[in-house]
Amino acid sequence: IAEITLFGLPTDPILLFVDNLRTSYNRKDLDFLKKVFSDDALIISGRVITEKVGDENSMMQSLPKKRYELVKQSKTEYMTKMQQIFAANSYLNIKFEELKIVRHSKYPNYYGVSLKQYWNSSKYRDVGFVFLLIDFTDEAHPLIHVRTWANDDIFNIGSFRI
Repeated sequence: IAEITLFGLPTDPILLFVDNLRTSYNRKDLDFLKKVFSDDALIISGRVITEKVGDENSMMQSLPKKRYELVKQSKTEYMTKMQQIFAANSYLNIKFEELKIVRHSKYPNYYGVSLKQYWNSSKYRDVGFVFLLIDFTDEAHPLIHVRTWANDDIFNIGSFRI
């Protein structure tokens, strides 16, 4: 984790949790993911939509244009998808950078964590922004209530009602 912006809060448990989360993806540890996501978690993932663009007379027509569609998933749907991704890829190498942590003003045990994610696997790679809303009420068992992905930094702690 390269760059960290903090706002006067205890960061060690948060940083440790986020690093364990990253490592769980790299280890393909579905059991860990099932434990840390709330049963009613809001999960928004990105899906790549590739389309050909350009004028019919243009040589540019054959070049694909990459777009993303945001997809809302339940915990069960997300875990099923992760299981498929884990099985389909010989390796995963996920990295997090530009970590920003914000404590919720009304709920002091809730933290918003924004980060830049570098997803690199044997079948796919991309860079996007992940937002996590993590409940540290039980510090030994933090829960993710929101996990979003976007190709730009659009989600933050103010984006969701708790």
